[in-house]
Amino acid sequence: MTKRILLTLMLAALALTACGGQATTDPALDPVIAMTSAFATVNASFTQTALAIYTNTPAPTETPLPPTPTQFVPTVTLTVMVKVAANYRFGPSTIYAGPGGARSGKVLEAIGRDASGQWLLVREAGGKKSSWVNIIALEVQGDINSLAIAPVELIFTANYPAPSNIAATRNGDQVVITWGDVPLQPQAIHRDSHYFLEVWLCNGGALTYTILSTNDLFISVTDQPGCAEASHGLLYTATREGYSQPATIPWP
Repeated sequence: MTKRILLTLMLAALALTACGGQATTDPALDPVIAMTSAFATVNASFTQTALAIYTNTPAPTETPLPPTPTQFVPTVTLTVMVKVAANYRFGPSTIYAGPGGARSGKVLEAIGRDASGQWLLVREAGGKKSSWVNIIALEVQGDINSLAIAPVELIFTANYPAPSNIAATRNGDQVVITWGDVPLQPQAIHRDSHYFLEVWLCNGGALTYTILSTNDLFISVTDQPGCAEASHGLLYTATREGYSQPATIPWP
């Protein structure tokens, strides 16, 4: 179709040129300008078509839920609708990575909640795979307090190793942890979290459990003296598929 249009335009321009006569100053009658305009129009058509194809390619926002690693059996389920595009997470916090997200308008089934009631464990209605979504993105039908508090267990992948060359150095109460990079395939990269840490830190005489995530190859934590139990920690590679097996941090 495009070839026919170009051929017609070229023949028309040649016909105008063959008529001879005085060169016109009217751009609308100038065959050279007419041809330039025609090519620009066709080129713009190509460009718009290409952009339309790219723009209309579905964005990776609708992703299957990962498998739930526990035998958690819900006692109550509630119907929920996604009000705004929401991220799935492997745990009830934005610190956790996740496999993707759900589009607005999607209807899911809530099967559990965290202790604060700010995160719900959801799945496809009657499905066996679940993930966590923040309640602010959901419209819930029913009382969320009727949902059982669900356990949090990490999803693991065998496709990526834990970081290596881990080191930790102490300067007073500050401990700096460093490690080597673990390259990921593009489809496995989670933009918010490349590495995930579980650390048990001494603060105010009590050992506290803390989760952390980062895209860097280092992180600094505060660890005070005075606890009966020794501080310690684990480091994981975080991906959209799940987490690597943990590596022990050599605590200083």
